[in-house]
Amino acid sequence: MKKITLLLALSILLISCGKSKEEQMIYDFQNNISLKKISVDLKDTDFKIISIEKVKNIIANDSLKIKKKYLKKETIKVIASVESNIEFYKSVGENTDKFNESLKQYKNNNYKNTYLESTFNLIQEYKKDTLKILSIKYKVTYSMTNPILKAKQTFTKNYYTNTTFDKFVKSEEVKK
Repeated sequence: MKKITLLLALSILLISCGKSKEEQMIYDFQNNISLKKISVDLKDTDFKIISIEKVKNIIANDSLKIKKKYLKKETIKVIASVESNIEFYKSVGENTDKFNESLKQYKNNNYKNTYLESTFNLIQEYKKDTLKILSIKYKVTYSMTNPILKAKQTFTKNYYTNTTFDKFVKSEEVKK
């Protein structure tokens, strides 16, 4: 019985000493960048995670606001461009039927077969469940020895997960 208890305690200790899911995701993300940019594996840089803080869930409503603003801005640009083309082609006596159709399409918020169709479709999807979590934002501080400078450096970045929360897909410097 003592051997089983000792074996169980040792197993728990070994498991608890491993990286957390988030630590592994950060390591994988940074290692991929390090390999691509400077051809160095993180294990050769004394990479250490100092802190991981879950900042917030990014929900569909957050993205909805951004996508709507982008769609509106792009629609205004396209309409202005098409109207300009109509005026030009009218002035040189050319047919403007295609431009008039395009103008009508954008003014009616019909984005079918345009470069804005995917944005419009995302907006419709996000409207269905505005509280759906699309990503999780983490604030991470880590240190590593720069292989070029041979100096230990500390970084703080925000990391964003994919929609299945099992991988980081983006990082950005924390604004001070």
